[in-house]
This record gives sequence, structure tokens and C-alpha cells, in this order.
Amino acid sequence: MRLRSSGRKEQGDPTALPCGSDLIRHDRPFSYSLSKVKRRLIARALLIRVAMILYAVLMDVLFPDHQATDVHVFRPSPSSPVPSLLLAFTKWDAAYFLSLAQEGYGSLPVHAFFPLYPFLLRHLSLPPFLPPVLVALFLNLFCSTIAALALFELTALVEGGCPSEGGREG
Repeated sequence: MRLRSSGRKEQGDPTALPCGSDLIRHDRPFSYSLSKVKRRLIARALLIRVAMILYAVLMDVLFPDHQATDVHVFRPSPSSPVPSLLLAFTKWDAAYFLSLAQEGYGSLPVHAFFPLYPFLLRHLSLPPFLPPVLVALFLNLFCSTIAALALFELTALVEGGCPSEGGREG
């Protein structure tokens, strides 16, 4: 299966995927670049996630927390305290994931959580200057951007075209 650099199917190749299904175009040897549509998609995905993070921080500052009972509360280790602006991201399921990254699996209720995310958090927050909450935010930002690209590719595959092939782009 060979795709042209424009991302369109080559004539006569029924197995070629639309929209340059490689995440990276190979226009020139040793030179890699994302297509314009995918760069715009990445920019939009990052902008939306950053806006949501800022909104969550603002709402956490403006409104007092509900004092729920019988919920798991994340208690950071003394070696990596949580900056006060990031406390919004230590509640509900985030508390479980952060605790799993810090302490591992212990009690029975935490076995419902898939271990990959806490594993990545634990190993990516090894430098002492990186709080696990900040690492979790960046990991979430990265994974959601990759998910947006994958959804774009799946949509192009199902719809049989690419937004850059029509009149209006993405």
C-alpha cells in the first residue's frame, strides 16, 4: 500500500486508506512533517484541552468544594507536594489514579482501575521536581491529542475522503 504525499489514494489501489493515513508524510528522505489538516487538528485539540484545564482551575478557585463523605482523597507524598492551583485535578477518579501511581494496588476497590495510566504516571513523575498531578495533566493532554488524530483517521476511513480534498478544510 503506497500513499502519495497529498494523502489521496493512488489510482487502482483499492486498499489505500484515505487522508494520508500515515500520521507522518514522507515527502523527502529524512524529512517528516504532518499534513496541514492534521497540524490544525492538533492545534485545535490542544487549545480545547488547555481551555478546559484553565476553566477547571478557575471554577476550583471561585467555588468552594463540596464536602463529600466516603470518598477517596488523594494525599500527596511530602517529596512531591501538589501546587494549590492543581488541586482541582486531585478529586474523584483522579484521586484513585494518583494514589495508585504513588502507592500501588492495595485495597480491593482500586482493582477496578486499569494499571497502565498509574504505571505511566509513576514512572514519568520520577524526577522529584515533577508533581504527579502535573505529569497526569500532560499525559492526559498527549493522549487526548492522539485520540483526536485517531478519530480523524477513522472518520476519514469510514467516510472515504479527507477534509483537505473538498472545498473546506477541517
